[in-house]
Amino acid sequence: MKIPPFSFESILDSRGVPTLNVVATVGDVKIEAKVPAGTSTGSHEAVALPIEQVLQQQFELQQWLAGSDFTTLEEFDQALIKKDGTDNKQSLGGNTILGLSMMFARVAAETEHQPLATWLAREYQKGQTQLPTPIPKQPNPVPMMVMIEGGKHAQSGPFMQELLINGSLVDGTKVWHQLDTGDPLGMEGGFDVSFATKDEADRGGLLKIQEAISQTATAVTISVDAAANNIPEEYRYSVASYVALAQEFALQSIEDPFLEDDFDNWSRLCLELKGHRLDTKVIGDDLTVTNPARLEEALAKKALTGVIIKPNQIGTVTETLQFVRLAKENQLTTIVSHRSGETDDTFIADLAMAVEADSLKAGAPSKPERLVKYERLAILHG
Repeated sequence: MKIPPFSFESILDSRGVPTLNVVATVGDVKIEAKVPAGTSTGSHEAVALPIEQVLQQQFELQQWLAGSDFTTLEEFDQALIKKDGTDNKQSLGGNTILGLSMMFARVAAETEHQPLATWLAREYQKGQTQLPTPIPKQPNPVPMMVMIEGGKHAQSGPFMQELLINGSLVDGTKVWHQLDTGDPLGMEGGFDVSFATKDEADRGGLLKIQEAISQTATAVTISVDAAANNIPEEYRYSVASYVALAQEFALQSIEDPFLEDDFDNWSRLCLELKGHRLDTKVIGDDLTVTNPARLEEALAKKALTGVIIKPNQIGTVTETLQFVRLAKENQLTTIVSHRSGETDDTFIADLAMAVEADSLKAGAPSKPERLVKYERLAILHG
C-alpha cells in the first residue's frame, strides 16, 4: 500500500491538553487517527513527545514517507521503529509513531473496503500460533465502566484510581445515574465523591456502588484499579487486605495492586486469591504497559492473570497485536483500555472486537468521548 499524503494537527484531548491527530485522505474519505494520553503512566511506557516537538517532525516524516509502498502494517511499523532507533521511542515519540500506525490501519481498511474491526482481526490472526488446545471463541467484549474516581483522576475521593462495574451499557448507565448525587466528575466521567475521612474512602466508595447495584437490580460485577504507583506509601494495600476486599465485594478484578516492579507481591496475591478459591483476576497495567517483554517477565514470575491493553503504551498497532497474542496464548483475561486524556476516536472499540477481548474499559457512561466508544462497540455487536 502506498502511503497517501498526510498531515499532523494539534487537537485538545478531554483534559484540554494538546494531542496529535494524523489526517489523510483516501478518495473522498477523510481518515483521522487521534492519539490519547495518560495522566497516570507507567515508567516503562513508550515516551510521548510534547505536541510542539511532534509537529516539528511533520515535514521530515512527510518527505521520508512520500510515495513509499509497504506491503503490511508490520513492515510499516518496523520502518518507523527503525527510524526512531531507541528502545522507548523517545526520538520520534510513541505518540507520533502510534498516530501514523493507526493511520496506516485505517487507510488500508478503507482501501480494501473493509470495516476497521474486520481488517484488524485479519492482522491479528496472521500471527496467531496453533495451540495444542485451541481457546474457545470469546463472547463480545463487556463494557467496564468507571463509577467513582480517585487518585490522580480526582480532586478528592478514594486512594484507588477507579472503582468500576462490569456489565451492559444499559445496566452501567442505570448504576451511574443511581450514584448521581451532584458530585463533580473525575477525568473519565466517574464521580469525584468526598468522604468524611480519606482512610475510609476506598471501602466507602465500594459500598456506595454495591448499594446502587442493589437498588437498580442490575446484573453487574465490581472491579477496582488501585494504580498503586500513585498511592502514598503509608496507605498502600497488603496482599491480605486485597483478599479481604475481594471477598467482601466479590471483585471481578484488581488492577495494578502493587508497584510496577514489585513482582513478589503480585505473585503472592495471585497465590492467595487462588488459595481462597476466589476467581478475582489480577490485572497488569503499569506492570506490563502493553509490552511483550514486560509480559514475558510477569508470566515467568506468575504475577498476573490478566492484562490491560493500551496501544499508546507501546506505540504501534503491530506491537499491540503481538502483546494480545501472547496474553491469549497464556489464557489471560484481556481488557482493551482508554486513557484519561481521550478523544472521540473509536479505534480501541474496533480493536477490542478484532482481538475478541474480554472487556472494553472506556470510562463512565457519561462524557461523550467515553460513550462514543461503548456506542461503537454496540454497533459492531450488530
